[in-house]
Parts: sequence; structure tokens; C-alpha cells
Amino acid sequence: MSRGQQETRTADLPAPTTQTWRFAFMNRTILLVDDNRILLTAIAELLCSRGYAVVAHSDIREALECFRQNAEINCVLTDIDMPDMDGVSSLVENFVECVPA
Repeated sequence: MSRGQQETRTADLPAPTTQTWRFAFMNRTILLVDDNRILLTAIAELLCSRGYAVVAHSDIREALECFRQNAEINCVLTDIDMPDMDGVSSLVENFVECVPA
């Protein structure tokens, strides 16, 4: 996957052991952001194998735009040391700005 390229993958969800587990985790989409393509791929594959839909980006600016445009995203999992962001607070502020009031 090249820098900034988006990849969406899904996997079949294993049979849950309880209704609570089923309710808590089914149909969840995770936005995964990491500039390290090896980690990005490994984590995306792990999450997909656990039944999550994953949208993966290696570029933080493209990930922010994806987050703005995709109401289906339930969780953001990101590297905190990204080349185009200056620290955790800046990263959080950028994502918070995307959330509608």
C-alpha cells in the first residue's frame, strides 16, 4: 500500500459467546492511521480477523478528510508520532474539529 492510499477490508465475525459481546462489537468501523506501512498492514489484518471493518491510511491529512466524510467510523486508532502533525494535542484537536456539534 503506497503512502496515503486508503484500504478498506472486512472479515467475517466469529460467533460471539454472549449477546453483550455481539451488541458491543458488531458492525464497527475503525479508522487506522500509521505512517509505518508494515504496522498499518499488520494491525489492519488483525482487526479484520476480529470482525472489524478497517479503513487504513498512512497519511494523517487524508485520514482526517476520510473521518470528516465518513459517519460510519466508530473509532480512530492512530500513531501519535506522525510526520505532518506536531504532537498529540494537535492530532486530537484536528479530529475533534471533525466531529459535528
